[in-house]
Amino acid sequence: MIFETALLSGKCMGFEAQQENLKILHVDTEQHINNVVDKNRKLLSLAGYPVEQNHERLNVLSIRELPPDQRLQVAEDAIVKFRPDFVLIDGIRDLCGNFNDIDQANHVINVIMKLSSEYKCAIMTIIHQNKDKNDNNPRGHLGTELMNKCSEGYYVTRSTGSPITVSQKICRNAPIRDWFFNIDDQGKPEIASAPLTQKELKTTEINESFRRVFSKHKELQYKDLMKEYIDISGYSDSTAKNHIREGFAAGILHKDGKYYSYLFPPYEEAIEE
Repeated sequence: MIFETALLSGKCMGFEAQQENLKILHVDTEQHINNVVDKNRKLLSLAGYPVEQNHERLNVLSIRELPPDQRLQVAEDAIVKFRPDFVLIDGIRDLCGNFNDIDQANHVINVIMKLSSEYKCAIMTIIHQNKDKNDNNPRGHLGTELMNKCSEGYYVTRSTGSPITVSQKICRNAPIRDWFFNIDDQGKPEIASAPLTQKELKTTEINESFRRVFSKHKELQYKDLMKEYIDISGYSDSTAKNHIREGFAAGILHKDGKYYSYLFPPYEEAIEE
């Protein structure tokens, strides 16, 4: 959706179309027609166009109900008919009956490459990764051949509590860094910052605990700071001592004589702001 929006409107989340008036063909092989329509409306909304009418530069096909061999033929016919500049096939695995069958997989790949060359269009495909946690490669022989033939390959991953990460794994053109996005309450993508490292997460947790400690205190002596921090965080004496040291190292705490203070706005003030 992000790439399609950029091509349709000119730019989206840091991506910009290099030409104007580019035509898009979106082929969905697996979702229910209602979901395809909903996704199409979100795309039009992101691009700044009315959602209740079709856009002349965007053609969307839903071919879930067709058998695999017919899906491939319909996709091919659509490329010949609409002459798009960019094609997204959401679910290329469904263009063949058995994605582990060498002949079927090679046939699909060969058709895609032929269409791309003959009609001068970029074709992006989406395929799931293996479910084995030790093997995250694209599924089956089809996935292997896709990675062998493609000019660029991206892995999309998501962990609980973290943004969606897009990593470029194969590049025969200009490389790009990992980029991140979230899905908002309306189901639309929005730019996100890189997820925090384990060290950053720990520092953030420590900072939050100290901020809560000093929400009612301007300054505290060491013994009182220890007691308050243990009560707030639930950590042991030894861990609290380590966190106080780490708080200094991270620039969270300041000491003036016997008294310790917090170097950021008090917790309640931060909430009010």
